[in-house]
Order: sequence, then structure tokens, then C-alpha cells
Amino acid sequence: MNNNTIELVEHIGDDESERIKSIVIDGKNAICMIDHLIESRGQMTANHIMNNAKNALSFFANPENTKSNSKILCLGKVQSGKTAFFISTISLAFDNGYSLCFLFGGTKNNLLDQNVDRLSKDFANNDHVKIIILKDTSENEIKNLLSKGYKVIVVVLKNVSSTQSNLYCAVDYATTFCNVPTLIIDDESDEHTPGAPILKNKNPRAGITHDVITEILNLFRNVTMMFVTATPQANLLLSTLDTLSPNYIVLVEPGEDYTGGDAFHDLMTNEHVQVIKDSDDFKSSIPESYKRALKYFMLGVSIRYILGHDEPYSMLIHPSHLTRVHKNIVEKITIDLEELKEILMNPKNVIHSAYVNEFKVVFLEDHNSSLDFSLVMKTLIERLEQYKVYEYNTTDTGRKDIEELEIDDHVNYKIYVGGNMLGRGVTFTNLCVTYMYRDSKVSAIDTLYQRARWLGYKRGYFDICRVYMTLDLKEKFVAIADSERDLWNSVNEFLTTKIDLSEFKRIFSLPHDKLILTRKSVSKTITFERIKPGYTYDKSVLFDKDEINENIRLVNELIETYKSDLKEVSFALGDYQNHLLIEDKFTKIYESFISNYIFQRNSSLGPNSFKKILQQVESGQIQNNLVVVIMRYKTGQYRALSLQGHSIKELPQGYDPGSGYPGDKNLTGLENKLHLQVHLVYTDKNSSEFKIPILAFSNPITRHSIRYATGDAFYDYL
Repeated sequence: MNNNTIELVEHIGDDESERIKSIVIDGKNAICMIDHLIESRGQMTANHIMNNAKNALSFFANPENTKSNSKILCLGKVQSGKTAFFISTISLAFDNGYSLCFLFGGTKNNLLDQNVDRLSKDFANNDHVKIIILKDTSENEIKNLLSKGYKVIVVVLKNVSSTQSNLYCAVDYATTFCNVPTLIIDDESDEHTPGAPILKNKNPRAGITHDVITEILNLFRNVTMMFVTATPQANLLLSTLDTLSPNYIVLVEPGEDYTGGDAFHDLMTNEHVQVIKDSDDFKSSIPESYKRALKYFMLGVSIRYILGHDEPYSMLIHPSHLTRVHKNIVEKITIDLEELKEILMNPKNVIHSAYVNEFKVVFLEDHNSSLDFSLVMKTLIERLEQYKVYEYNTTDTGRKDIEELEIDDHVNYKIYVGGNMLGRGVTFTNLCVTYMYRDSKVSAIDTLYQRARWLGYKRGYFDICRVYMTLDLKEKFVAIADSERDLWNSVNEFLTTKIDLSEFKRIFSLPHDKLILTRKSVSKTITFERIKPGYTYDKSVLFDKDEINENIRLVNELIETYKSDLKEVSFALGDYQNHLLIEDKFTKIYESFISNYIFQRNSSLGPNSFKKILQQVESGQIQNNLVVVIMRYKTGQYRALSLQGHSIKELPQGYDPGSGYPGDKNLTGLENKLHLQVHLVYTDKNSSEFKIPILAFSNPITRHSIRYATGDAFYDYL
């Protein structure tokens, strides 16, 4: 396809006849899965997982149709059980006309192996399902299994490093089995799948994973593809004309015991995240903050053991993406750990008591435990041989350590050191302490949040969970948690009225100046700041009479300037509401009115907000247009003062069912326009003569701002 051609993709996602009409929930595969989930996780959790799976099935392509496809974005939260969700969904799919499943099980072998292990365990009680790895099988083997009535799951490494790699082989298999109703699951689908269209001209291999997966999808006649991720920014920023743009979105709700971003990163004051210095990087020596984190970990797991929880626990160190750094740190902290063990196990050592006192300080200051310290320390010392450090990366020593993990059953307390491999998809048993300091100056939300391995089902031991990171990282994670909350709320709101994902507005909150949504290679999108988004208003009346008089003069001057173009509107039945409308260029009204207006002390708007908007208008981010509404200009409006007398209790008037007035926040025809309201407020109920001009400002998301943010990408709702 040449660069001047637009490929029109058949859009069948919003046609209910193309989806499964009646979902079978009590088939033999689902029953086996439910039995397994009840045995391993309990009835309540089993029901929750299967309900999420059933929700996804409602958007599946109908396997009985001649040709049908559906693409579903499955949005879960980091470490929230997405693997259990899609495995359970596979079992339901097998009971509803699907016979074959391709699982793109990650870009790295460790994630693929983890997925294979989970599949094997979760389908262990089901003789009707066969799990095979693509590189270890053949087309004839799959044909033979399907002919005998088996359901087949083929695990594929999402890799295109050579023509012999898994994805290229999957193209051949898709050709062979194109008539078999097939489910494709793309685990961690935001990684590589969305492609890199910007770079293609410079690098022909950029975006090739996207192209190969597109080819695989197009080969099947009856297919559903599930894009599973916790960070969907890259998936959502694909143009809706792209073959891999999802038709639907499913929220994979976490279970009750999930501790996510809100548990760790709701506020900067959250005690579960401790700030370390930027210089605590192991370069010259082992940082004191790491030593404290290690003591916290050792004390915490000892407390858990005393309370009857003889379970394995993990500590994670995230230093750098450079493997030579991992090796250096592993050597340092292994020596340090062995020295610590030797000193603690020898009471006659001259510094034994000093070390014990250091543990006591951490116990008293950081652990909220009623246990006797001497008992905790005695238990810790008795179990010192349970601690071991592991290098977790792709080097020879890293692979050797990973192999040792399988046989080190006697090691209950593992300390991992690594970089990229410690990111997306990898799960560590009962991870309770993380030490993290590496970061780039500007971070992509999706890449950074995937490193948050400390999130998950931790409510049972949340009291001993702690993350140690730099101040900059802590601020970023608070911002990302806020962005995640905003995204989930937006999706929930969207799903109350619509299901066609092409109509979902691709606008994301970005509450930190050192964060970007996703890697810049994914799309041509840019970010821009929305100043005072939504409807913002002042309530303060802290200014003197001269300032009020000057603002009244400015309002009257504004009305006089535009007297020939003024419009009187009511937005309601009858003459109950009377307002004046002025419309002109933002720059012109800013110069004549806004820049001269005296803002209230402690104003929530203030002159700086409007200066920033002026800059955005001048740069083209916002259209150069503003509507000014002089609210209730004939009568003004009474507003009661707060108890302190420094502000009014509330400014905007709400919806009035009697007159049909939509409310000040929703003025008919202005919902999507930048507009400024001037309210003429009096605070003495017995006299309306003395009026105070108070401003309210509406800065909505507009088609212009969406187009500015998304660049050349196309979205149906535009």
C-alpha cells in the first residue's frame, strides 16, 4: 500500500448480529475451569473471574456466521489478575463454538514460560484441552488434535526478529486454519502491537510486529481478538481506520483484595512509599536507604512468620536497564548480606549489638507491630539462611540465577535485582518491598506503570508493603494513578451509553510535565495542557469597594463596546432567566476586559490561568474564540455568605425543572464552547443594589482540541 492510499477497513463492530447471540456458561470446559478456580481461589473469587470472562464473551464474533470478526480491548489493572481472566475466557470460548486459540504470550521467553505454566495448571483438570508451544509443534499435530475433538491453545512468542520466529510461523498456521473459529489473545498488547508508523520511512522494520499481526488477523474468517493490557494508551491512540484498532472495550474489574495505585499512590503523604535520595544509586557504596529497606523487609517477613504465615516473600531492586549494573549490585549486596548474617548469628561479635540496635530503630519507627522486638529479632536470626539474592536478566549469570529459582525451594525470602525483565507481566511471589531509583527525564505512562510490580492482591500483608523511590518517581506515580483513575471513570461513563469504541474520545489526563502518554513512535499525537478544565468559578469576595467599582466599570464598558452585537437569551421558558451574550476573538476580549479585570484574592482562576490560555490560543492549541455571558444582567443574583464571610457559599445555579433552565454549567449551545460567565452577585438579601462581579469559566474538550492532540490520526467521533 503506497503512502497516498487510505485503506478502508470494513467496520462490523457495532452490528449485534455479528456477535454471539446466546452465551453458554455451563459447558464442560467452563465447569472444569470453575471447579479449578473454586478449589484454588474460593467460590467468591471464582464467580468474580467468570463474570469478567462472561462480560468479554458478549462481544465475541459469532462463529456460526460465514465471516465475522471482533476486536476487544480488555483493560485490567497492573497485577490484578488479567491472566486468570483471559484463561477463563478461553474456557468459555471453547464452549461457545471456538476450537482454536492463539495466545501471543509476550515478547520475552520468561513471560511466555510463565503463561505456559499458568495455562498448564489452570487446565490440568481438563482432558479436552491441549496446550502447545508453536515452535515445538507442527500443522499436522494441530490438525490431528482438532480432528479428534480437542480444543487447542497455541502459545506464540510475539517476536519478529527473523523469518523463523513465532509470529512469522503463525502467519502460515493462520492460512492453514483460516476456516476454524479462532480466538487470538494478545497479552501485554500495548507492547509492539500498535506499531511505530512515524519511524517506518526511516526504519523499514519499525512497526513490523503490527503488520504481521494484522496479516494474521485478516487471514481468519471467524475470529475474535482480545487485546489484554493495563496500560491501553498505545492501543487507543491507533487510528480507528487501523485494522488493529479495537471495536469494543471491557473493563476487567479487580477483586476485593486488590491493592492498586490508589492504595500506594493516592497522595504524596502515603507512608507505603518512602522517598530516597537521587544519589542512592550503589555507584560508590551501598546506600543507607537500601540497608534500611532490607532491614524493613527482614523484620516484616519475620513478623508474618510469628503470626503464623510461613510463606515465601520477595524484595525487588530496580536499578538500571544496564545488565552490568545489575551484576555489580548483586555482588555488593550479596557480600553485604552474608556479612550481616555472620554478624547477627554471632552474639560475641563486637558490632553484633550495634546491628541489633539498628534493626530495633527500624522496627519501632517503621513497623506498626505490637509484637515484642526481642521475639521478632530472635525469629529473624533463626531464619537467616532463608535469604538469597538473584540476578534477574538475560545475561549468563542472570539465566543461571533464574534456573536456580526453580530448585531453591528452601529459600523463602528472595531478593531480585534486574531491569527490563522485572517489568510487564512478570509476577513475584508475595512481593512486599521494592527499591527503585532508575528513571529517564521524561517517562511514558504505560512503560513506567508496568514497572509497578508492587501492585496486586496484597491486602493480607499490605501492612508490611513498602516502596522506596526518589521524590521525582513518587510524584510521577501519584500522577499516573490519577491518570488511571480518570481513564477508568471515562470508560465507565462511555459504556453507560455506547459500546462502539471508535466513538470514545482519545483525550487523556497528563498531570505531570515529565510524563508522556506512550512512546512517541506509536502515533503522531502530542500533548497539550488544558488550563482549568471543565467549569471553574470563584467564590471569594475578599477585595475592597474601589476594586469592585473598577470591575463594574469594566463590565459596563464591555457591554457598551458590543451593544450593537449583543444578544439577549434566557435558556429557559418565559423571561425567568435573562442573559447577555457577547462573542468575539479571545485575544480581543482578553486585551480589553480580562487583562484589566481585578481578580479576587485567593482566586481559583486568576490572571495566570488566562495568560496560559492566551498562549495556547496564539499557538493554535485552542481556537481564537470566546463567548462572554453577563448572567442575569437585569436582576443580578443573591448568594449567601459563608460563615467566615470571606466567600459566598456557592455560585452557579442548577437545573430548574419548572422553567426548563439547564443550569449555569450546561447553558444550551455553549456546552462545547470556551465561554466566560460574569455573575452579578449581591450578598444582602434585602438589597440588590450593591453587586459584585464574580467570574466563572468553562474550558471544554472541543473537536479542535482533540484534532490538535491527535494530529493526523483519525477517530470516528470527529
